[in-house]
Amino acid sequence: MTLFSRKREYFIVFLLLISFYFSIILSFGYFHKLNDIMFWSPDSQTYRAVGNWLCGLDKTNTTTLDALLIRPFFYPLFLNLSRAFGGIYGVWFFQFLMWVFGGLLIYHVVKNNTGSAILALGSSLIYGSNLTLILITLHALTETMTTFLLAILVFLISDARQYQKVYWPLIIFVSALLTVTKPVYVLLLIGVLGYWFYFLIQDIYYKRNKFRKIHYSTFLYIILALLPVFIQISIMKTTHNRFAISEIGSRTIKGFYFARLYKQVNHVSMQEAWEKTKPFDKKRAIKFILKHYKFSIPLYFTLIKENLVTGSNFVNYPRTQKLLDRYMKILNKIYYYLHLLMIIPLAWTIISLAKKKKKKDLETIVFLASVLYLVIFTSGVTFGQGDRIVLPTLPVWITLYTLLITKFNANFARPKAKTQNTA
Repeated sequence: MTLFSRKREYFIVFLLLISFYFSIILSFGYFHKLNDIMFWSPDSQTYRAVGNWLCGLDKTNTTTLDALLIRPFFYPLFLNLSRAFGGIYGVWFFQFLMWVFGGLLIYHVVKNNTGSAILALGSSLIYGSNLTLILITLHALTETMTTFLLAILVFLISDARQYQKVYWPLIIFVSALLTVTKPVYVLLLIGVLGYWFYFLIQDIYYKRNKFRKIHYSTFLYIILALLPVFIQISIMKTTHNRFAISEIGSRTIKGFYFARLYKQVNHVSMQEAWEKTKPFDKKRAIKFILKHYKFSIPLYFTLIKENLVTGSNFVNYPRTQKLLDRYMKILNKIYYYLHLLMIIPLAWTIISLAKKKKKKDLETIVFLASVLYLVIFTSGVTFGQGDRIVLPTLPVWITLYTLLITKFNANFARPKAKTQNTA
């Protein structure tokens, strides 16, 4: 079945998604304040600054040059193209499209992998019911794009294996785009490249005669797929003479996790902790973290939980919405307990699939779980961002948990009793 071949089903899902979307942004007045909202967040202003630099503006501005250290080029490039199309309404429109197609991709993947239209519809509605993901389409922030790219990745890993020649290049390309959108996904890119290389070595060993025909063209595709990363590294090299993708990781650890640890250890205010930790270099900071491991380890897990159960930073701007704020806090707590609850079915399913040697299903489950836990476990180095840190994993865990429930139930389903014909 090709994508969107059953037009009626997808049209119904489309209508349900956009109905709920516009009921929220119009009824509560968010869309009317788009001019105030779009670049309200300090982070969005840094993306705009990098976008200006890409256009040849503010080339020597220190704030812009500093933003280049932590903001890769891809989302600012998107901002420029969208604003050229329709100003801030262009940004909103394309982010709205990404939100809608993300929901449709979830429906498609779940329907294809479970055969259940009800489960697929429920999965899309779970996606659509997250108010933070809806409201963040009104902000110049990367979460909408990241969520959409992860939805594409879920689709590729679940439904695109038949396209063998471009399967790995496409997965690597999307992983590269994720990396130059949010640099934390460089860990995903490294993992994907490592797994592809493992298969390459296997093919060289077992299918030497086919290597020349299949893999020489694939190498070219892989190099092209990594082009976004090469562009970002070249920007860092030319502007700051640093061979890296971004410094956002080290800055986050020092400015958030390390400062919070210093505050906890020394019983000072957060503002004072930020001031006191500025002179610390990397070596000294690591030494402090290791020395105070009784504080640093629990803090790491505390921050993970905070990022999972916290409310939304976007429902109360430009004005307080107590009902929506309460809704998101409850919803995020439900997500949190769901993540805990699904650990056992996940482990059981992985073991079961490995024993049965169901390679395709095992790869899909492990891949989705790896992406989910990558985001969850890297969230333990920051705080104060609301639920936006783990927000983009919605397509990943919705699909993963739906597949787990389906496979878990299938293994416990009673086999049909065989009937015998009697003469």
